[in-house]
This record gives sequence, C-alpha cells and structure tokens, in this order.
Amino acid sequence: SQLIQGWWMYHNFLLIGQLVRFQSLQRLKSVVAMLDDETVFTEMVLASDGYNLNALEGAIGGNKLDVIAFILSFDAIRKQCMENQDVMWRIVYWLHLKAKQDTIDTVAPMLKITKQRVEELQAHKI
Repeated sequence: SQLIQGWWMYHNFLLIGQLVRFQSLQRLKSVVAMLDDETVFTEMVLASDGYNLNALEGAIGGNKLDVIAFILSFDAIRKQCMENQDVMWRIVYWLHLKAKQDTIDTVAPMLKITKQRVEELQAHKI
C-alpha cells in the first residue's frame, strides 16, 4: 500500500482547525450540526493543535471573516475568549501578526478588544 506523503505530520492536526483553514463555512456548519453540543465545539475551537494554533487563530490568520463571525456567534466561545486572559492574548497576538484591517474591525468589537484591554493583557504577560 502507498503511504500519503507527509503522513507523519497528521498527528499535529485537529479536525476543526483543518476545516476552518481549508474548507468552506458550509462544511464547518455541517460538522458543527452533527456535534449537538456547544461545549464540545467550544473546546474543539480553542484547543491548540501540534503547532500550538487553535481554530479561531487559524481563521484570524487566514482572514476568514465568515468563519470568524460564525465561531464568535457562539456565546460560550465569546465568553471563554473574553474571560481567559491567555486565550485573549493569543487572539490579540494573531490580530497583530496576520490580520487585515477588516478582520480586526470584525473581531475587536465582538470581543470588546480596546486599547485599554490590550494594555491590561500586556501587563498580565509581563
């Protein structure tokens, strides 16, 4: 049998992160509909893969506005992002590193990211 080239890297990937990065919003919605549990989806979105990247960060890095809006439409995800300083710090990092202005304009109000909040996060990380 033939092995898929790069097969040894697959253990580094998570399903939701791969859907977010490489598939359509419709495909992501189809998988989420099968989960039947918002808690599971929240955990899957915010879980870091083998490259220390979660699905929301992947969507931000790819400037996938429709996917970001869908992910952040879940109250539990928004709550986790806003209450967990480490999660919020990572989001701010990705917004700064890779995001286009329209992505920043979408994410910042949804997660109440202000200049003051960024300064608080910087103080937390120091």
